[in-house]
Amino acid sequence: MITLAVAMAACSCLVRAQNTDSLKRVLWSAKKADTTSVGLMARISAAYTDVNFDSMLFYAGSGLGLAQTLHYEKGWAYSLRLLGLGYEHKNEYEKAIAYFKDALVLYEQLQDKGQQTLVLRSIAGNYYRLTNYQAAIDYNNKSIVISSQNNDLSQEGLALIDIGGIYTDQTNFSQALNYYLQGLKVFEQIADYRGMSLSLVNIATVYSGMGNYKMAEEYLNKAIPINENLKEREVVFANILNMGVVYGDMKNYARALSVFNKAAILADSIGDKGWENMVRANIADAYYHLGDFDTSFAIYKTVLEQAKELNDTNVLIMSESYLGRMLVKKGRTAEGLQSLLQSLAIARKKQMNQYIFDIAFVPDRTPTL
Repeated sequence: MITLAVAMAACSCLVRAQNTDSLKRVLWSAKKADTTSVGLMARISAAYTDVNFDSMLFYAGSGLGLAQTLHYEKGWAYSLRLLGLGYEHKNEYEKAIAYFKDALVLYEQLQDKGQQTLVLRSIAGNYYRLTNYQAAIDYNNKSIVISSQNNDLSQEGLALIDIGGIYTDQTNFSQALNYYLQGLKVFEQIADYRGMSLSLVNIATVYSGMGNYKMAEEYLNKAIPINENLKEREVVFANILNMGVVYGDMKNYARALSVFNKAAILADSIGDKGWENMVRANIADAYYHLGDFDTSFAIYKTVLEQAKELNDTNVLIMSESYLGRMLVKKGRTAEGLQSLLQSLAIARKKQMNQYIFDIAFVPDRTPTL
C-alpha cells in the first residue's frame, strides 16, 4: 500500500473560482499597467489553482512579463512561483523546479525568508516526485535552516515531516521516525493541531511498517480525535489515507477498505487526480488481499493507465507489479512476467529499493486465484 507522507498546504478551490470574474473586471478597468496590475494578474492566477491550470499559467506568465518590464522584483518573484506551481499541478516537475529556482534567486535578493522557505519546500516536493530523494532532502534541510532563522516553526515542522516521508518511502524507518518525532515536538510547541495530526499518523505508519502494531494503534488513537476536528480537507485526506495503510499493514483489510472508501470521497471532492488514483490503488490492494481478485484486477488496470498519464512512479510500479502477479496466477504467464519485469526495471532505474525485493520474489508469495 502507498502512504501520502509529504505535508501539504490547504487551499479552497471554491473561493478561488468565485473570485476570478471580479478580479478580471478590476484588471480590465485599470487605466494603466502598473504594479497593481501585476498583483491582480497574480491573484487571478492563484484563483485558478486546481480549477484551470492553463488559465493559471496564462495570467502568471502575463504578470511575469509586466513585472519584468516594470523591474518590479516582488511581483516578478511571485509570478515565477505561480508558474512553478502551475507546472507542478500539470505534473511537469522539471519545469516547475526551474521556475521555483528562479523565484528563489529573487527572494534571496529581496531577503524575504518567508517566501524562501515556501519555495525551497516546493523545490524539494518536485524532486521527491521525480524520485530524486537526496535532492529533496537537501532542499528540505535548506528550508529548515531558513525557517529557524525566521522563527517560522510551522514551516520548519512541515519540512521535518517531508523528510520523514522520504525516509518512509525508502523504508528507512529509524530515520523516518526520528524526523516525524522532531516535527511532532515542533508542532506541540506552537499548538499546531494540523501538524500534530500529520506527525501522529505518520509515526503510526512507521511503527506499522516496522511491525510494531501496538505502537501504531497507540499513535492512531492519539491522532483520530484531532483529525476529526480539522477543517483542511487535504490534511484530513492524507491522514485518513495513511490510517487505511496502517490497518492494511495490520492485515485488517476490511477496515482498511472502509477507510480507503472514505478517503476516496474526500479525494473526489478535492479534485486532485493524483490523490484519487492513489486511493484507487490502495482500494485495489485491499480487494487483492481480501481475495476479490476480479475487482482488484479491474481497478488496477484503470489505475495503471492513470498513473502513466500522471507520471506517478510509485503508483505505476505498484499497479504494474500487482497486475503481473495476478496474470501469472491466471495462467497468462508471459503477460504477467512482462508486467513484473517492467515494474522491476522502473524500480531499478529510479533506485526505488523499497520495491525491488518485493517485485523480484512476488510469484512465490502470490495467493492462488
